[in-house]
Amino acid sequence: MRPMELIAACQMFLVPAAILFGALALAGTQPLKALVSLLGLATSGIWFYRLWFWPGLSLIDRNTVLALAGVFAVAWCAAFVSNAVIWFRERRPRRSSVLQRAA
Repeated sequence: MRPMELIAACQMFLVPAAILFGALALAGTQPLKALVSLLGLATSGIWFYRLWFWPGLSLIDRNTVLALAGVFAVAWCAAFVSNAVIWFRERRPRRSSVLQRAA
């Protein structure tokens, strides 16, 4: 396994992940942010899967690239969950309390 092949494989996933992080910052609505986060999570999952089954990787290279892919996957998962929760909270009307209705 040549190191340049591994670097090219990582760049193949790092570039879309970086573009998606920019798209997440520019997204104006919560549904769009949740969708961008879901796309980022899928990209990181595919990256993790591809590197997991990469033939001929040394142990240190495998651990390094899987840690990098895992960090991105955890970040995208956290972004998706938080944006989805905010989106669903915005959709649900708030119930007024008994004291507010009485006043």
